[in-house]
Amino acid sequence: MFIFRPITVLTYLLSFLLLTACHLRTEDLSQPNAQVEDQDKAFPLVRTTSTPDFDLGKSPYQFSENISYDLHERNTFDLITPKSDTPTPLIVYIHGGGFTRGDKKAAYNKKVTEEIRTFVQNGIAFATINYRYLRHSDEGVIASLKDCQRFVQFVRYYADELNIDSQRIAVYGTSAGGGAGLWLGTHDDLADSRSVDPIARESSRVKAVVAINTQSTYDILKWESIFDRYNFDIGDPSFSTASLFDLFKIDAIEELRSPELIDYRTQVDMIGMMSADDATLYVKNSNPAKVPTKTQDLFHHPFHAKALRQAAEAANLPHLIADSQRTARQMISPAAFLLRELD
Repeated sequence: MFIFRPITVLTYLLSFLLLTACHLRTEDLSQPNAQVEDQDKAFPLVRTTSTPDFDLGKSPYQFSENISYDLHERNTFDLITPKSDTPTPLIVYIHGGGFTRGDKKAAYNKKVTEEIRTFVQNGIAFATINYRYLRHSDEGVIASLKDCQRFVQFVRYYADELNIDSQRIAVYGTSAGGGAGLWLGTHDDLADSRSVDPIARESSRVKAVVAINTQSTYDILKWESIFDRYNFDIGDPSFSTASLFDLFKIDAIEELRSPELIDYRTQVDMIGMMSADDATLYVKNSNPAKVPTKTQDLFHHPFHAKALRQAAEAANLPHLIADSQRTARQMISPAAFLLRELD
């Protein structure tokens, strides 16, 4: 006679549910997770071609402008790629302006346009980028620098689509753009292998840097030792330090010595980060070495180039650095340097 046993039925039911759950879990592990898949999408590359309003010679090329590389309206770039059956090296131009002004169109002045023509004729692509100004972020100068990092990672991620050789990327900048280039060239690789963003997993390293009328470090307390010949004191009331303090979004010099700002200063100290495996440097600060009487005199002073040369020599880093008009006249041109380094 059949006897109904509730405990037995319950046991079977629990066993079935357990096996079903295990089966579903196995399927989850073998299939991509939809949520992770959504997170793992890169910022899109949207490129349309146009015609530049300057002459690049007869070498065939493709020109695109105002391509976005991230969400902010200033995260845009123009790109000129020579026609090539193989991936081409890339030069990234970063404009100056004290992180408060300037535009990627600075690359279209007569001198740089002539250099672009030379690059294209030699099978080298050229990009000129915009980045956020200081007023666009509460992070200070690191936000502008991170934008430049982001662009290098973006173009590396889309290297195949853009026909770029991701191992041959160099940076060319003036003033603040030169400082941003030095930051990229001396900082350890900022690739984040654990990021859900595939662009952030790309390397931020570059092969060579040209920096014209640059700053040597954005750890502005180090400027006192750089300009010690003039007994420079960053707290001197005769200097307007507001533009320097704005790099860190602070109001007083004492804040620079807080634990948070000490770490921040380390992250933007190019001479402190320099090592033998960094990008090869070309630096030219050839203005007269006059006594700085106002803050503006500090930004392009040849003593920055002198500090960079001393740091490069100590790190055994290959470099061409001019800190006077005499040494500048003895150097090859920025274009010749970049052609050599990207060959």
